[in-house]
Amino acid sequence: KLVNSPKLNIDAIAQISRVKSLKSLDLGSCNLPYFPKSVLKISGLEELHLSINSIRIVPDSIAEMHQLKHLDLSHNEVERLPNSIYQLAEISVLNLQNNPLGETAKYLLKRQAKYISVYY
Repeated sequence: KLVNSPKLNIDAIAQISRVKSLKSLDLGSCNLPYFPKSVLKISGLEELHLSINSIRIVPDSIAEMHQLKHLDLSHNEVERLPNSIYQLAEISVLNLQNNPLGETAKYLLKRQAKYISVYY
């Protein structure tokens, strides 16, 4: 498990993504302006915490995170979710609290809520 540090930057995160055995990664409060696509390369990642950043867009390639069970995007600027987020077969917790999600995204999340715990 790797816990966040405010001093982590995008280059450091890219280096971390080389650790293929990483199961949990906490990048909360790292002043990230966007979703760090390098974490998508961590094939065995089960928990990803990206809370309290400035992330606006979740990439379509999120579906590549086949082992992801817990995704925390709370306290960001996410307005919409890619359709591919519903392809995360192992996801059980999706935290989207304090994001300016549109009504369509909230409706779709409610439909999925019987399968996963969704917080928004």
